[in-house]
Amino acid sequence: MENICQWEKDLREIISRGQDIFVNYQEYSKCYPFTNERLSDLMYLLNTSGVYNALCVLSSGDHVFNLISKGIINIDTFDTNRLTEYYALGFKKTALQNLKYQEFCDYFFGPHYQREKTKPIENYVIEHMPQQYRAFWQGYINNLEERKKDNKGIFELLTFLGFDTAIEYNKYLSSEIEYNNLQKNLEKANISFSPINIKKVWHSMGKYDLILLSNVIQAMRKPLFGKAINIADKIYKHNLNENGEMIYLYEFVDPDFFRKDEVILARTLKGNDIKYLLNGSYATGKKKVAIR
Repeated sequence: MENICQWEKDLREIISRGQDIFVNYQEYSKCYPFTNERLSDLMYLLNTSGVYNALCVLSSGDHVFNLISKGIINIDTFDTNRLTEYYALGFKKTALQNLKYQEFCDYFFGPHYQREKTKPIENYVIEHMPQQYRAFWQGYINNLEERKKDNKGIFELLTFLGFDTAIEYNKYLSSEIEYNNLQKNLEKANISFSPINIKKVWHSMGKYDLILLSNVIQAMRKPLFGKAINIADKIYKHNLNENGEMIYLYEFVDPDFFRKDEVILARTLKGNDIKYLLNGSYATGKKKVAIR
């Protein structure tokens, strides 16, 4: 039986699927390049003093990077999609560490189809990655160029969502000063990744001062919503420290996306009490507060 490492297995899987990589929240799916949540507002309201460690969904990596910019450097992550590790902790993290602010913005927010501009930056970032991520992306790009001369490189595995609001929703991108602060904190950061789904978190992960579950609970829509709440309760009981905070049922999107009776919740994003901006439930200090 052939003995191959995980990155080789994942690369073979992606190549075998070709164009059949979609945003479907499966083991191999396209990645969100940036968050679609107003994390800048959430981070402004969160009191992170005394927070030693955190658990969060990996996805685009923006929950991680925003927490690190706030000084939380011990973070465990999880995601069903294995590609999030290669993108968020491989490419994006390396780009943040090695590119200047304007270089990062030019790459991610410039024309993705202009390979004469994006490819040199892409190659530079890949060269500076840890070995397993570098091998994965080099293998993917080489195969992509053999199959498809007119390609967008790494952007082939990203969705189109998140680019327009990335700077607004992420404080670490709001200025060169904030970006440089994140770079400094990344040098000290300890980040782990577990390729598991939300159902396995409570018995697979440790104990944390802060848990951010993004919109994973909302993604388990009816008829699974009740089961999803039970899963969240297990994480709350097993993984949250006595004086910790857990945020797991909310929406951070533009007011236009809300129904009329929900607009108030969206407009309280810059309020003083975090409980009022959560569309769902909020758990803090082992007390769970229902918002609706």
